[in-house]
Amino acid sequence: RKMYSSEFFSKMQSKALDRWADVEKASGEKLLQENGLLFYGEDTGETVEGSVLGAREVMKSLNLPHTFYATGDEIADAYPALQSCRGKPYMAVCEDTAGHIRASKACQAMTFAAGEKCDVRTGTKIV
Repeated sequence: RKMYSSEFFSKMQSKALDRWADVEKASGEKLLQENGLLFYGEDTGETVEGSVLGAREVMKSLNLPHTFYATGDEIADAYPALQSCRGKPYMAVCEDTAGHIRASKACQAMTFAAGEKCDVRTGTKIV
């Protein structure tokens, strides 16, 4: 994901995703599974996870694609499974390109890439 309330983390993640694309290209494996991310709730200011409005501002500032939902009704209209948001003072930001790394495939790709330049050992017991 690139959606953070801090530009620093958003920029770092953008760079990390570029590097993952390099690993995908080198390995021929699709490692990033895009599934989207919806960050929603009542915006009560910055928390450990950030804030909806903070995430929206960073996405806008960095010109990253996103969708903003200003009310719980808008969230419920866009996501029928979230009908419980209807009538609530919720807001949301959706980043369609957020996703996760396929960990097992990523480990295999990294092992393969490193194996050409390093002595990589797998299946060994770590004490």
